[in-house]
Amino acid sequence: MEIGVSGQDRDLHLQLKGELGHHGAKWLMSRLDREIEASMLLRLVLDFSDISFMDSSGIVVVMLCRQRMRKLGDTVSLRGLA
Repeated sequence: MEIGVSGQDRDLHLQLKGELGHHGAKWLMSRLDREIEASMLLRLVLDFSDISFMDSSGIVVVMLCRQRMRKLGDTVSLRGLA
């Protein structure tokens, strides 16, 4: 699993690449926590365009991100879902 990180103003865009299974989800959640804490976000964009495999662990990551961002008063957008 790889992540490309870019941002503009208070948007953070994460381009996800590879397989998102159990181990990748744990690593991704840890990375997302660090990225969210390090920035003053208004919107987090998770781009799944380059994900080749995702199991239910990926759905858990999305739901946890959504909960975390809502608590902060911010939003999450998903892109590249087939």
